[in-house]
Amino acid sequence: MLGVFTLLINKEILEILYSELPPVIEKPYDKVLDSCKYVRLARKYNYSNYRFMRYQDLKKCKVDKIISDYNKKFIMGLGAVLVIFNTIDGHPVSAVLRSIFNKEFSDIRFINSLYGMDFFDSSFKYGDYVIIVEGIYDADVLRTIYPNVLSAQTSSISYMQAEILSTLTDKFIIAFDSDDAGVNGYYKSVNKLKSAKRIDRLEVYGKDKDVGELEKFTGKEYDKRYNYYSTCIDNIIYDNRHLDIYL
Repeated sequence: MLGVFTLLINKEILEILYSELPPVIEKPYDKVLDSCKYVRLARKYNYSNYRFMRYQDLKKCKVDKIISDYNKKFIMGLGAVLVIFNTIDGHPVSAVLRSIFNKEFSDIRFINSLYGMDFFDSSFKYGDYVIIVEGIYDADVLRTIYPNVLSAQTSSISYMQAEILSTLTDKFIIAFDSDDAGVNGYYKSVNKLKSAKRIDRLEVYGKDKDVGELEKFTGKEYDKRYNYYSTCIDNIIYDNRHLDIYL
């Protein structure tokens, strides 16, 4: 568990980087950069919280002396990373540092929250459905169908995350991966959401691994998946609104 001093340092680092780093959507097309599915997703849906950072930017932003040695070496080893910020009320509370070339990642945390609250629909209120997925990519794909999506950034929500969720709403749709970890994570998460009024499960389409695979496809295959998720979500929300009339 991170100490108070480390958390305060991380808060400062996050605020500096969030104000200084350019959104990746502002970078010109680059064959290497755009080979990253996260970069392509950010461009497609205009996600400005996806930022680009080179190793030399640590010194330029004046955080090279205060960032952890681990993260400094991580960024140095890659040369450049994608920094995906998680914000609450417009303020950065954490960031994932992702390799542009492979699945390597690290993070900087001030608050250990769920990813995506600042993307919620402006009309969201307690009692509306929140969808919970595993990864950031899954969340940023699925929110193109339904805006109120959060990423647990793992295959099961923590007790702290369950407490946060209980303050947001009492209705949830869990859309974890189709593998064993995702299935087990669903049941573990249900047990932690003690105050929930309703919890529904959104099955991943066909033989796909996760909801994020929607973005792998184009044309008819994309439409099949998009319509499947849209219909399933609408059916869950409509059916339960219908039930609420009689409760």
